[in-house]
Amino acid sequence: MVFIHVLTECDDPTRPYSKHEYYYRPGFEFAGRIHTNLLLTCRLIYLETHLAPIALNEHVFWMRRGPPRSGISNNDNGHDAYFHKMTPQQRAASSGVGGARSAQADHCDSALRLVALGGPRASLRIAPPQQQWSAWIESIPQLEELELEFETIEPKKEQLEERVRVALGWKFPLKDGTTLVHNGEKPVQSLWAGTSRLAPGHGYGAWDADLRLQDEAALDRRFPLDLKMQVRKFKFVKESRLL
Repeated sequence: MVFIHVLTECDDPTRPYSKHEYYYRPGFEFAGRIHTNLLLTCRLIYLETHLAPIALNEHVFWMRRGPPRSGISNNDNGHDAYFHKMTPQQRAASSGVGGARSAQADHCDSALRLVALGGPRASLRIAPPQQQWSAWIESIPQLEELELEFETIEPKKEQLEERVRVALGWKFPLKDGTTLVHNGEKPVQSLWAGTSRLAPGHGYGAWDADLRLQDEAALDRRFPLDLKMQVRKFKFVKESRLL
């Protein structure tokens, strides 16, 4: 249990994210940390735990505007190249994949989060939906469940509801011949207050600025945390589970 706790990623309070960064949101407020120094303790501990950091933690990919040192690749095949560098034992131990693509905040689907639960490489995040991501989902082996999260600003709430309504009818055929469909449950609604820097009108250039060297208090005054962010979550499961 101690090894699991130490080798599971946790928040690093010494590396907080600015509330005004594009990727900041509830539950994603600090950079992550894994205490891999444990593996250097002795040979026995290394042999027992060297695959644990890979097996216990989600592998997240940010295609654009991710946290510092988070970009695996700037193309759609970055996740495959990442896993190709692993040994067969490491790939077999991998239990979660996360993919994230930042979108523009004034789009009604500015954040789409997918979490796929089940066998190897079984969790995934990606935003916003594009033609390629359906094929990516199809290629994930032993995929059992997807959780989608749509997020947008309050003024586009009606557009968000329409996108969710359409998305509930999506179907994801998998290579094993099964299909993922909406589980029939009502989408879970939530709301959080984000930086007004997300509001339309700031333009792309505002997101290119490096905030790490700017004073957080000054940013709070410039961009009040008063922009309401609407979130909807819903799940897709194997169609056979609903019969």
